[in-house]
Amino acid sequence: MSYLCRASRLRTSRAQGPVTLKPERLAEIAGMAQAGVRVRGNANNVSSARSVNSNNLASNCNANNGASAHVQKTTVILAAGSAENTRQGSNSERLLAKAAETPLMPMLKHLRMFTEDEIKRAMRKAAQGHGKKSEVKSMLAHEDEYARRVAGDIRSGRYLDKMSYRDMTITNRSRKRREVRSPSLYTRVLQIAWMQRVLPVYERRDPMIGLNCKVGCGVTASIRNRSLLHRLKHVMYDRRDLEYGLLIDQRKCYEHITQGVFRRKLKQLVSDKWTVDFGTDVVFGGEKVLPIGTPSSPLAHHIVMLDFDCMCRSMAPVVLRYADNIFMASSSLAELQQAKWRAKNHWWYDLGIRAKRQDTRVFRLTEPLDLCGFVVRRNDGKSVTDHDKGYTRIRKGTATRARHCSNNDSWASYFGMLQHADGYRLIEQIEDNMKLQQLSAKIRIDRKMDAPKIEVRDLADNQVVFNIYDYEIRRDRDGKPNWIKCLIGINEVVEGQPTGKVLAREFHGNYSCLIEAMEAWEKEFGRDQMLPIEDAVIENQCGFIFKGSTNQLKYIEV
Repeated sequence: MSYLCRASRLRTSRAQGPVTLKPERLAEIAGMAQAGVRVRGNANNVSSARSVNSNNLASNCNANNGASAHVQKTTVILAAGSAENTRQGSNSERLLAKAAETPLMPMLKHLRMFTEDEIKRAMRKAAQGHGKKSEVKSMLAHEDEYARRVAGDIRSGRYLDKMSYRDMTITNRSRKRREVRSPSLYTRVLQIAWMQRVLPVYERRDPMIGLNCKVGCGVTASIRNRSLLHRLKHVMYDRRDLEYGLLIDQRKCYEHITQGVFRRKLKQLVSDKWTVDFGTDVVFGGEKVLPIGTPSSPLAHHIVMLDFDCMCRSMAPVVLRYADNIFMASSSLAELQQAKWRAKNHWWYDLGIRAKRQDTRVFRLTEPLDLCGFVVRRNDGKSVTDHDKGYTRIRKGTATRARHCSNNDSWASYFGMLQHADGYRLIEQIEDNMKLQQLSAKIRIDRKMDAPKIEVRDLADNQVVFNIYDYEIRRDRDGKPNWIKCLIGINEVVEGQPTGKVLAREFHGNYSCLIEAMEAWEKEFGRDQMLPIEDAVIENQCGFIFKGSTNQLKYIEV
C-alpha cells in the first residue's frame, strides 16, 4: 500500500508556526537518507515534482526479545525548488533540510498492528453460525480480554504457533475425495481480520466478473446483476447477437495456487510488506498450497485471478466466472478460440494452473449450456421481444435426488434451485409428497379393521382356516347390501411349525354369498353372540361361499 504525501499536505499552516523535530526523528530520517533515496524527475524542469522513493527500510530492533519494527515502503513526493537549489548539495542533505521544515506525516506509522476494534469485528464475524459452541460463548463473554490477547500475539509474532486446523476428508455424490482443513476459532479470527483489511482494496479494482463468495453474489442471488443464473439467462434469451460460447474450467485450482503465486499477486494489490507476510501466514497456515475449507481461501483465489478478470474484458463481450468455472460468449468463433488459448496460457505461465481438457469446449449457443447445476436452453428463431425465448432446467441427477428427498432440510436446498428453473410441476409433485410424509409421520388414523389385505381367491384356493373377529357391511342407495369387509386371524406357521401367533388380515369386496350368510347369522344370533366365527373356510362354488353355509342340491328329484 503506497502512501502519497503531496507537498501541500506536508506544509504546516501559518497558525501552527514552525515545526521542531525531535533529535530521534532527525536521526531516523538521516538513517533513511543513508539507506539510499532515489530522486526521480527532470533536473532541467524546475517546476516538476521530485519523487523520492525509499525502499528496503526494514530494520530489526531489540534482537534480544525478538520483536521487530518495520518501516513501511513509502513514497514521498516533494516539490522541487529553483534550479539553483536543485543543483546544490547531495540528495541526503536536501532530504534532511526539507524534512526539518515539514511536519511528521501520520501515514508513516507502522500498520502492522490490528486495533482491538478490528479484532472485535473479526471475532463477531467468526462467531456467526457457531453461537452454540462453548468456545464461542466464552470468547464473546470475555471479548475485550480475547481481543487484547490476539493483538498481543500479532505484535509479538506468536500467532503462528497458536494457529491450528482440523483435517477432514469429504466425499461428495460424485465420489470425489477432498481434503478439507477446518480452522480453529482463533485461526478463523486472524483470517477474517486480514480479510477485512484487504477486501476494500480488492473491491476497488474488482471488475465483477467473478460471482462466487462475495457479498450479494451467488448462483441465484436476489440482486440480478450479481446473479450468475440471471446473467446466463440474459445471454441465452436476449443476446441474440452472440452465437458462440466457451466453457473452460480450472483443474484443482486450490492445489495449484502456491505461496509464491499468492504473494506475487498480493504484492500487486497491496505494497505493504507486513500485510503481505501476515496474509500469507494466515491464509496458507504453513501449507504449500491453498487449503480448502477456510474463509480466506475464496478471497485468496479472487486476488490471484484479479489480473485474469481484468484481462477478460478485452477477450470477449460477455465473461462470467464462478470460482474456477468460466463462461464466455461472442459473435465470433475465432475470437473465442483465441480467448481459449489466451486463458490457458495465462493460467499456466503466470499462475501454474492447468485447464481441464474434457470440460473445455467452444459451442453454439443453440446447444444447452450446463453450468453450476442449471441447464439453460435457447429457442432458436426468436427475437428479444418474443415470448418463449428459452427455458431453464436442473440437471437430471439433481432432479432425481430431489424426488427422493426425505426431509425438509434437504428439500430446502433443492427448492432453492427449482424455484429459479422452469420446473413447476416437479415442485408440486415433490411438495405433495413431502406434505404426505410429514402428515403421516405425525398423524395416523387408528382403524380397528385396518390390516394387510389378503385376496379371497387365495383363501379359497389354499383352503385356509381362519377366524372372523369383526366385519362391516355397506349398502347402496336402495338399502340393499352390496359390500363387505372382514377382519380375520390366521395362525402363523414358520417352516411347518406353528409359532402361536395370529396374523391379522382383511378382505373386502362385493361377495354376495358371503354378505347373505353374514346377515342371516347376525339376524338369527346377534352380532355379539356370533363373533368370533372360528374355523371358517371359503370355497369357490359358483361364487365364493363359506363352507357348509348353503343348501346345495346333490340329486335332482324326478
